[in-house]
Amino acid sequence: MGMGMSTVAALQTYLRSWNAAGCLHGVAAVGLANGERVVVAGGMADPGLAVANEPDTVFRIGSLSKSFTAAAVLQQVAQGRLELSDSLERFFPDFPNAAGISLHQLLNHSAGTANFTSAAEYWPTRMRLAHRPQELLDWAHALPPACPPGIAHAYSNTGYLLLAAIVERVADQDFSSYRQQYLFRPLGLERTFVDDGRVILPQAARGLHPGAPWRYAEPMDMSVAWGVYDLASSAGDLCRWLEALQRGEALPARLAALMLDVGALEYAYGFYGEDWTLAGRRLRLAQHFGDVNGFFSFMSVLPGGGGVVVLANAFGSPVERLGLDLARIASGEGVEALPTPGREQPDEQLFVPGRYENGEGAWLELFYNEHGCYARSPRRYGEPIAYPLTVEAQTPQLARSAVLPETLLIEAGTLQWCDAEGETRRLRRQ
Repeated sequence: MGMGMSTVAALQTYLRSWNAAGCLHGVAAVGLANGERVVVAGGMADPGLAVANEPDTVFRIGSLSKSFTAAAVLQQVAQGRLELSDSLERFFPDFPNAAGISLHQLLNHSAGTANFTSAAEYWPTRMRLAHRPQELLDWAHALPPACPPGIAHAYSNTGYLLLAAIVERVADQDFSSYRQQYLFRPLGLERTFVDDGRVILPQAARGLHPGAPWRYAEPMDMSVAWGVYDLASSAGDLCRWLEALQRGEALPARLAALMLDVGALEYAYGFYGEDWTLAGRRLRLAQHFGDVNGFFSFMSVLPGGGGVVVLANAFGSPVERLGLDLARIASGEGVEALPTPGREQPDEQLFVPGRYENGEGAWLELFYNEHGCYARSPRRYGEPIAYPLTVEAQTPQLARSAVLPETLLIEAGTLQWCDAEGETRRLRRQ
């Protein structure tokens, strides 16, 4: 068995352990530098229809869409229609601080624009309403800037909304068809789509929220995501996208480097830099996390070529942790497989129902219903999810989640909680 085969086997074995543990709610893919690819699916695309996730299932990818918007801008730079130093004033002279904002600052989140998805009205009303692009721009225009241009990196969906509108203007083409014509089709991304919420996407997953019971995620009108977080794709297509950027297929190499070269940068164009230690080497890699109601997504380039992609249709899925584990395996490290959950219910005398806290804001609640013992704890944005717990007969003090790679250990009256991202806390019952 060659080195590539052993790496492929290790990746497949590890991902199968996530499936056996009930913790893979989507599709994970690894593209290796030698061209080999591993794709494993788990969980349900739509439990209401009893449809399982398959390797080519299509997921909403949230802000991973920004890399395509950045590439579209850079294509216009390559054709001489735009300069990175161009002022926003050239296109939107009335926008707050337009004269002091460059395309470069919009691309790397240093323009200081308000983030429209952080506005108070976004979650309760705006995300459920149909918007034309001009209506989104008018709304963003009315929001007060987060800070003056150029003084800080502040993640902003508004910046990419403006960039999409600028490409549309200079290319004289609507942004949806532009991406299809100049990005998806030339690169063979046959399972990547602009999702306006109305077009029927083939084999598309539905966003889910784990709980007791599970439910569909909060509805939204995808027109509010135009140009910013409005794409749906498969894990294989996104591996192909990372490869195309690294090989200079989507852009000239000097411009692709502005997206992927994160050596000294917090934000590049459509990516951010994150420090990972792989095979004993500390490396800064181009990555991005995305989420949109019920979907979590993550992609990262790998050192030496290739990439890792994790797409989940369950809120709270630890997509970054799984991405890191897969990158470690691809780099030759051994990573311990997830154990399968136990078959018995926790003892209510050991796992006493109630709220447990650590005094620093972390909390977890244990409760019981007709289906067994559950834990409830907060995830991103403080949004809680609930998940069942099981134990093995020989270790009744150690409970495992049957949905997430988490453990709860009762020790001397405290609850030691190792969460899905690998962080351990000690909690006491209140």
